Amino acid sequence: VLVNDPVQLDTNYTDYENDPKYAVRFKYDHDPYFFDNPMGMIPDSGLWRNLIYTSFPYSGVYNASFQLKDNPKPDDRFTEYRLWGRDNLSTMIFHVHRKPIALFSVKVVSGNLQIADISYDKDHTTSVDKGIYQWQWQYKQTDKESWIEGQPPSQLPTSNQYDIRLRVR
Repeated sequence: VLVNDPVQLDTNYTDYENDPKYAVRFKYDHDPYFFDNPMGMIPDSGLWRNLIYTSFPYSGVYNASFQLKDNPKPDDRFTEYRLWGRDNLSTMIFHVHRKPIALFSVKVVSGNLQIADISYDKDHTTSVDKGIYQWQWQYKQTDKESWIEGQPPSQLPTSNQYDIRLRVR
């Protein structure tokens, strides 16, 4: 999951005594140090909350739990019998990270095109590959519509202008 991307978490309720659902609550245990360069921690990490997160604002690992409370009798005199279910049976883990950055420089040296790829993933800057495992290079003449797959060759006609793009994962 990417930081701030929408997340949908659905819950399902069944009760062996067929008591109706009374309340639901959610807890997110956030480890912001799972990846390199932590962004911060959610303020309610480890605390029960009434609302579900629909996206995650920071990178890291989130262990999401939810609990349901049943309602054995629709009568407030039986409040002490409205109990929360166990939360250890209902968890989900989210690995939340940032999009990698495609970054490169191009220069012409003695008529040859030199490309330096300096792409990186902020969550994996200490990795040898900087967290990048897939590259998609494309180039085209500026005045043309279609892109050519792959890195441009080191020798291109100097009479034309070219666009180069890179996507990384």
